[in-house]
Amino acid sequence: MSLLDDIIDGASDDAVSTSNLLRKVQVAAARLGAEDVVTWTRNELNGYTSIEALPPYRAAQYVTVEGVFSGPMSSMAIHSLPRPTDDQSDWTMWFQAIFVQPVAELEGLAASEKAAQSEWPPAVVKKYEQTGAFSLSLHGLFRVHQKVSPQMLRGLIDSIRNAALDFAVALQVANPEAGSVGGPTVQSDSAVASVVTNYYVTNTITGHGNNVAAGERISQTSSVTVGDREGLQAELTALGLDEAAIEEFTAALDADGSVEGPQVRSFLDRVKTGAINVTTDVATRVVTGQLTTLGLEYLDKL
Repeated sequence: MSLLDDIIDGASDDAVSTSNLLRKVQVAAARLGAEDVVTWTRNELNGYTSIEALPPYRAAQYVTVEGVFSGPMSSMAIHSLPRPTDDQSDWTMWFQAIFVQPVAELEGLAASEKAAQSEWPPAVVKKYEQTGAFSLSLHGLFRVHQKVSPQMLRGLIDSIRNAALDFAVALQVANPEAGSVGGPTVQSDSAVASVVTNYYVTNTITGHGNNVAAGERISQTSSVTVGDREGLQAELTALGLDEAAIEEFTAALDADGSVEGPQVRSFLDRVKTGAINVTTDVATRVVTGQLTTLGLEYLDKL
């Protein structure tokens, strides 16, 4: 089995920890020369040092905030707290959870049946009480904590595992030798470079776009000069598109100026669903990846 096979199988096996899965992704990325992906795996394994570096799936999320109140006769009461609405201070950060921890720590928290708790500093608790946003008769607020459900944490971890799976599958379609010792790199193989760019920048970091799975034919033989309309159309003919589809795809690239534009995305979606016929025996997923790679080359976006 190849390293990519190990990643694909591990992403689908709950017995394989996310940390171990990411270490294999890191090895594959290092062999590819994909430094941004190496950085991503290190951040996931070691924790993020800045909020600005967080990918979308780790972005701040609103969580339940509970206040613990003390009253007469040592009575205690717990109640969910609303955000103050008439105060000039911004309370958003105290009602959101931000996930910068290493993935192993998140997995440990997610394994619990109880919600993870994060305490507010005493000074913030006192300031909240002074806003009058919520109070209980004859009780004083003396502690506040955020509650992060195990389900939320499991969803975050699933996002990481899905990203690793998508990366490995797309690479395997682009070039089965990707990730192996002495295999292709982002510098030597345009299809591999396209997968890395779209996986890391478009999907994992910005959260926009679709995964690119470029076919082997593209990685080994295809080369379209920037702006070479005739060259692009020749490649599209070899790929199995008819004249009408070729003209539509080329016009969409010219109009959008990006493979993420509305006309290009609409065309690719119709290829995926079979609404646009491709007269080859290659899987539509591979064809879609090849079209994306050709478009990137034509637009000088690769």
